[in-house]
Amino acid sequence: DSPVTPPHPAANQETRLPDHSLPQTAAADLDLNPELYDDDDDGDDKMAKDDAGGGNNDDENFEDFEDVKIDLQSYSIPFDTAYEILKLDFDRKSSNNASELQQSKFVNYVDGELLQIQRKFIKNIANMDNIEIYSIFQLAQDLNQVIDLIWYSIDKGSKLFGQDHYLIKIVHDLEDYVSHYDLHHLIEINSPTLLSKENNIKFLKLFTFLQSLDVRLSFLIDGYTLEGTTKVEKISSTELVRLLSITSRLRMMIISKIDPIRLKLNKVASETSNPSSRQAQDLLNLFEVEIGRLFEGILDRS
Repeated sequence: DSPVTPPHPAANQETRLPDHSLPQTAAADLDLNPELYDDDDDGDDKMAKDDAGGGNNDDENFEDFEDVKIDLQSYSIPFDTAYEILKLDFDRKSSNNASELQQSKFVNYVDGELLQIQRKFIKNIANMDNIEIYSIFQLAQDLNQVIDLIWYSIDKGSKLFGQDHYLIKIVHDLEDYVSHYDLHHLIEINSPTLLSKENNIKFLKLFTFLQSLDVRLSFLIDGYTLEGTTKVEKISSTELVRLLSITSRLRMMIISKIDPIRLKLNKVASETSNPSSRQAQDLLNLFEVEIGRLFEGILDRS
């Protein structure tokens, strides 16, 4: 369930939002004071966030794929690297005051965004023409934007006011969403362009999105020390048990959705006379790496 609107803080209690810029549409809807945010993030900061799986993954971000031959070893990056990048970025955040009204607007906004995603998904599965109008890659992109927004609202000077519950809710919702998608039709196995720009972008979006969830939830499982105190803010033990159960099921479900592709790729890769044999093996290797990384951070914290 979505978290309730947070309670009013006590008279001597401060609540804060971070210094990173929110997406323009989100900031407008939340009616946040622009002076609370520092737009002077340099390119290295942005690259760090993107490498950690936190950046928006719109197609225009991949224009450089067009005329470049890519030898990918993986779509995501090693978990420990992603975690350290995220932690360094988090530690650089400065704390800013935010009112109870802003917290309430934040909750309402995130609720609204998740509801819109749910409506798109329902419309897709109810489509009588059997034509996919909302792909799993579009779903991942939309959810990733919500996750970015949630993450921007967390900093070392602020207590959690429901952000952890939202991230767990997204993992729970994914279990239902993923169950309705078939992935085996996404790749034309005998195509000479198995590792095309289009396929690379699709799976890059999907696996970096999943890693983004894993790294951020792992960070909140470990917790962070509130600025000026010794108190550690973290996901509760009760919520952790629930998260581990959901994540284990979701991981197995994702693997089961990828398995038909792996079987087909194995077959093509074993046919040495097949011109797609090498690309099938390369793509199979990519999938093996990504399956090994699925929610490894969360599950290692069980």
